[in-house]
Amino acid sequence: MAKKKKGKKKEKKAGQAPEIPRMAEEEFAPIREGFVQEWSKLMVGWGFPKALGTVHATLLAQAEPASMSEVIEATGLSQGTAHTMLKRLVAMRLAHEEHRHGSRLVRYIAERDVWQVALAALKARRERELEPLLAMREWVERLPDVDGQPVMNEDGVVDSAAVLGATMRPVLRWAEQVDELFKAFEVEDERWWMRLVKRWKTRS
Repeated sequence: MAKKKKGKKKEKKAGQAPEIPRMAEEEFAPIREGFVQEWSKLMVGWGFPKALGTVHATLLAQAEPASMSEVIEATGLSQGTAHTMLKRLVAMRLAHEEHRHGSRLVRYIAERDVWQVALAALKARRERELEPLLAMREWVERLPDVDGQPVMNEDGVVDSAAVLGATMRPVLRWAEQVDELFKAFEVEDERWWMRLVKRWKTRS
């Protein structure tokens, strides 16, 4: 009986990490460019400057930490704008500074935890949309609180102040509930959110 020829395929050693597929730069370049453009638009929708989205996307699309000069070269932004955006990303915990031993050059690397990105977006929307609404409590509390009672005065005339109070108090209660949820996002982790979503799905 003829013996079967042994294949030349190499077997992976136990515990050996799988080989990472590589993409040529000429293939990756248009994908990276499109990603930077779309991510910038997305962050504008979240209430951030376009330049912030451009710098953030540039860092996300680069595996190694980048210096400010490299960010400027990649984005075409001015030195002042690039510096401001990098510092803001660090303050938002969407990027981190890296200081290498023996070098004064600061490099920046993107935070790749999507939970942190979501928190930054929620915080921006809270500051832009929710906080101005919550600030209205000061004058809403001065309006008559009819608590479901008729909003007419003794002469049978509808009282405008009572109507406004009856309209705005439920809105503020809703805003306060949403604000409490946002605050929970800031102190909890992703597992808390997944448990919350799971309970919501079970009830629906």
